[in-house]
Amino acid sequence: FRRVLFRSYNTTGGSNTANGQNALRNNIAGYSNTAIGYTAAQGTTSYNASSLTAIGTGSLYNTTTGADYNTALGYHSGFGVTTGASNILLGYKAGDNLTTGSNNIVLGYNIDAPAVDSANTLNIGNLIFATGVDGTGTTLSSGNVGVGTTSPAAKLSVSGNGYLTGGLGVGVLNT
Repeated sequence: FRRVLFRSYNTTGGSNTANGQNALRNNIAGYSNTAIGYTAAQGTTSYNASSLTAIGTGSLYNTTTGADYNTALGYHSGFGVTTGASNILLGYKAGDNLTTGSNNIVLGYNIDAPAVDSANTLNIGNLIFATGVDGTGTTLSSGNVGVGTTSPAAKLSVSGNGYLTGGLGVGVLNT
């Protein structure tokens, strides 16, 4: 039996849970963080961030001060996030390209945000995209949704052919 001790840098924060080698290692004063997995939310230098959820090897690895309220589930999900905040990144390497982008939702296997500094976007499997995802509580978002396009121009933009088995009403309910 060999016991290995790692230095903990969190000296003034509290209510943190870290399980895995170097998980939350460089978070010096953050609160209410959960990091599970080898190097989850490790950070590359000392940082202060709170309300992080990083589950999976290397998830939120590059976190720095200001990267609060991120949720990353999956191997290397959110790996590149430095100061980006309030992102939801679910899946193997989901959103690993983000650095400073905030308020994004990225879902799927090896799926990225449109840009490293994207804000208020949605990407589901590189098929369904949204911009202006800014609603909170019961307030509707002001943005647009696209199928097959990363830059929807209207409330619903479809790039490519469509197939409809029912009626289509414009401005009226068509049954």
